[in-house]
Amino acid sequence: AFAVEAAKKGYIALLKNDLKYWQEAAQMLKEEFDASFGGSWHVIVGQHFGAYVTHEAKQMIYIAIGPVNFLIYRHG
Repeated sequence: AFAVEAAKKGYIALLKNDLKYWQEAAQMLKEEFDASFGGSWHVIVGQHFGAYVTHEAKQMIYIAIGPVNFLIYRHG
């Protein structure tokens, strides 16, 4: 699906050092989701994090690729 492919793209960019920071990967994914689906998307990327968020119904996905985790959700 779109979310998995977008996360893979971010993960590969991090591996290749095209992106140097987790924040850059999060920004890239947020921009893709905002452009593709509208609304206000929020993206958290990293190896270790905890999250407690409010999201719209059926508008959240958590993806783990290798050691990198992606939390993507829409709210607002």
